Amino acid sequence: MKCIKCGFEQMEGKFCGQCGTSLSKEIHGTNLSEKEGELKKEEQAATVDNTSTQNFQEETKGDSHQQALNHTVTEKTKMYGSYFVNYLKQPSIAFSTRGEAFTHGLISMAIVAFLMALSFYLLVRNFARAAFEGYGDLFTDAYYSGPSLFSVFVYAFIFMIISMGIVVILLYIINHLFGTAYQLKEMIGIYGTHLVPIIVLTGVTFLLILLKSNTIGGYLLLFTLGLVLTSFPLYLISSLLTRQSKNLEPLYAYLIYIISVAIVFGIFVFVMMDSAFGRMLDQIGYY
Repeated sequence: MKCIKCGFEQMEGKFCGQCGTSLSKEIHGTNLSEKEGELKKEEQAATVDNTSTQNFQEETKGDSHQQALNHTVTEKTKMYGSYFVNYLKQPSIAFSTRGEAFTHGLISMAIVAFLMALSFYLLVRNFARAAFEGYGDLFTDAYYSGPSLFSVFVYAFIFMIISMGIVVILLYIINHLFGTAYQLKEMIGIYGTHLVPIIVLTGVTFLLILLKSNTIGGYLLLFTLGLVLTSFPLYLISSLLTRQSKNLEPLYAYLIYIISVAIVFGIFVFVMMDSAFGRMLDQIGYY
């Protein structure tokens, strides 16, 4: 034992043989300090273990949420895939399933709007690049890359969404007044389901324009637009009115629908085209 006061060393005893300082306090203090140090180490280890456990639980929880999300997306994709195949073979089933195809009908409408807007943007960009090729110095020192994505795609997408919304609302109003008692939700499902074949056609149009087959792609895009906004709605209103017409002959209801579409779309297209082309011309003038 060594005295902490004077440094004298001795084999045994409770007091220092040189200065008389108690050696037991030193021993107890040392032991107490050692015990406190051990307790602190144990507490630190426990804290580290708890932190690790919490981190592991949070990571596991996050992985579980991600797995659940991936599973949900996979299931929804499979469900839409089955819906797409079934209704591609026979779209008229939507008349009997009524509101069951509502969600998938909305998805089909969104896909058609997206593909047509993207195809239109690529077509405008291809024509713009071809028209101004070799004249880049008139607009900018760099090569003219065509109008921006926002100036064309966003406007085209909004145009398609609003146009299809107008078609569905007019179908619902005319049919509700003179035909069968389909609700708006059911009408969306019927119209969206009949757009399933259009998805294939718009996909082909997009690929043609992407491959710079602008002439064929442009005509096919116009043809598809006509199907979406005129031919298919006219087929639907005819089918709906001939199933169970009331209060008015189907012919007159059919004519009312055509006149309503002409008036509403005339106003809407004029506003959209005036705004969209004004922005495009301003952008080209800027370059």
